Amino acid sequence: MFKILFLIFINLSYAEIKYSFDSYFYTQKNQVSDSIINPLNQVLKIPNIEYGLDLRGEMKWKGRDQQIVLRPRFTAFQKNMEINNQSATEAKGQADLTDAFYEQNWSPMFSTTLGLQVYQWGPAEFINASNPLYHFNSRQKSLIFKEKGHVLLRANLSTNKENSFVLMLEPISNNEAQWIAEDSFKPKIVFKYEKSWAQTANYLGVVLGTEEKANPFFGEYFNYSITEGFSIYADVKHAQNRINFIPEVSGANVNLIPENQLSNQWPSLGVFGLRWEDNYDVRLEYIYNGMGFTKNDLNLAIASAANVPNPNYLQNIKRFLKPGLEILGQNYLYASYRINEPFKIKEFNFYSRYIYSMQDESSQVQIEFDKAVSDSYLIFSNVSFVNGALDSEFRLVNDWQALIGFKWGI
Repeated sequence: MFKILFLIFINLSYAEIKYSFDSYFYTQKNQVSDSIINPLNQVLKIPNIEYGLDLRGEMKWKGRDQQIVLRPRFTAFQKNMEINNQSATEAKGQADLTDAFYEQNWSPMFSTTLGLQVYQWGPAEFINASNPLYHFNSRQKSLIFKEKGHVLLRANLSTNKENSFVLMLEPISNNEAQWIAEDSFKPKIVFKYEKSWAQTANYLGVVLGTEEKANPFFGEYFNYSITEGFSIYADVKHAQNRINFIPEVSGANVNLIPENQLSNQWPSLGVFGLRWEDNYDVRLEYIYNGMGFTKNDLNLAIASAANVPNPNYLQNIKRFLKPGLEILGQNYLYASYRINEPFKIKEFNFYSRYIYSMQDESSQVQIEFDKAVSDSYLIFSNVSFVNGALDSEFRLVNDWQALIGFKWGI
């Protein structure tokens, strides 16, 4: 062991060192929805306006066959809120590591990576269904979102350019709050095989392993180009049991309770999509969530989290905010459009996204852009609008949201 560590130290002492630094400054405005789960903003305490600072560094020590990567981060914000018709302010700063890993290339075919890292796969845009390690986050479509890595021991084997095998172990938590309310961390193991075809964009993958609560799963994903620029794809996961909370009517109250762990249910979570790539990128996706709530169950789940007399209210609201579901409902439609340098505007990128809940017909539209003004400066902005009845799925938090900021990097 000491011999290996000594060799690593000797190799890295002659390594090439690279570093970069990015700083984000932004202001975000929210029109808070006075929903049944957040009357007068007393529960979620969403800011009317937020001022944020996000500092991200990256340091790489790269040797002949190995590298060490560190990505420290410091975030700070001030939030101005209206809670129960009274003004309140919150300010906070936090330092963290989003990535910290050591990578070793043992041969042209085999490598290992150990430490805090982000590892994604699959063709879909809205959600990576077959990946049990990184869960959907409603903020991930923002330009300022940064996923924190998980502690992984990852081994990659590529027998040739068309066949790759990956084994991942997550032995300990990354100290972030658990994805499911009242849950505790359990180690996970994931194995993935991917087959690609040379000189095409076609590939097929299979995944299996364990997710939260040590629940077994398997999944598959593929991308197939029908013609140049036009492709179909899917990313699907099948889990042995439902691990989420479900609503139960108890007298005059509705409570969220753990799902009975019945074996061999094997509900599925999947994305099925079409993509057209030219001077622009257009996607249409259908999302099916077999673990999600039906229209009736969604209404009951929302009712369980309503701020009304209920002896289990505090437990219900915690479970509703972290129910063990990537998305609440069963059926969604998603569309996105991206174009680089529209109207021949140099270094300008435009994005638009639309998500529609087929449970209650609520939806959300997001428009986003970024524009480089020099080698070091970038301005960015996004705005989101929600459509639907009050207390529908997408109007539980905000009616609209707008953000503007700039990035400075070296």
